Amino acid sequence: MEERDEQGNEEPMTPTEFRTELADLLRRGSQGEISFDRAWTFRDSQMDIPDWMVEITELQKCDDD
Repeated sequence: MEERDEQGNEEPMTPTEFRTELADLLRRGSQGEISFDRAWTFRDSQMDIPDWMVEITELQKCDDD
């Protein structure tokens, strides 16, 4: 859930917050109908914000022998 300051601006996330939110999105998506073995491109209209490509690949579970 995004945090906002008194002016309504988004607050920056910490690495821990980002990882937690990303893990939650992946769990929720895997329970839905989202196919993760692909890449997504995100373009931002603000020039000071970079554009991103994100690739998510499902990993095989490790055997804990």
